[in-house]
Amino acid sequence: MNVTAPLILAHEIGLSMSTGASIVNIGSTDAYIGSFRSIAYSASKAALLSVTRSLANVLGSRGIRVNAVTPGWVDSGILTEPYEAARLTPLGRNGKPDDIAKTVVFLLSTDASFITGASLVVDGGYTGVDYFMKKEHEWAEPGK
Repeated sequence: MNVTAPLILAHEIGLSMSTGASIVNIGSTDAYIGSFRSIAYSASKAALLSVTRSLANVLGSRGIRVNAVTPGWVDSGILTEPYEAARLTPLGRNGKPDDIAKTVVFLLSTDASFITGASLVVDGGYTGVDYFMKKEHEWAEPGK
């Protein structure tokens, strides 16, 4: 459903959308970093990013933009261990639903009128962290 539903919806509503309209798919940082237990989820989110780029190609000639937002850890009430993820994030916190919503609003707005086929990572820097490099840094600076 992570790929099929957005593809079908975009195909169906894309036919009736007017020039300047925009579609924003919701991906996940799992599309970039892989998984241990949710391999199918990660693969489907990676596929969604490819679908986003392809839809941008197909609908672009009609002036319709298609982008994706790929959130990292978000305090949505379903996390089991939110503090571990926040500790690994350079900004030191998990995202808030409002962080993601504001990004979607931006991509839907005319302020993003020349952005299409993009995947905007909203993760507080989480995907840029190499856990072992972070540990090495912490060991080199005792007391931090």
